[in-house]
Amino acid sequence: MSVRANFRLIRSSAAHRAKGTTYVGSDQIRSFWQGSGSFTHHRFSLVPSYKATIEVLGDRAFLYFECHDVGDFATGGFDDAS
Repeated sequence: MSVRANFRLIRSSAAHRAKGTTYVGSDQIRSFWQGSGSFTHHRFSLVPSYKATIEVLGDRAFLYFECHDVGDFATGGFDDAS
């Protein structure tokens, strides 16, 4: 996932809510994503695209996706149930 490419789509005035916290502006939103599991853990994950949805309502959009971790690159194990 290219953070730079994805953030070309986000306005500088955008807001993102996750787990009760609101991140305002592209810098805060970028920091949120760069601190997320996808960027901080070297894991092998499956992201079933058929479950991803984006709903656009006027000037708002809602994103839903699932990420299933199935292995750990550091250990080479693919039996991690987490």
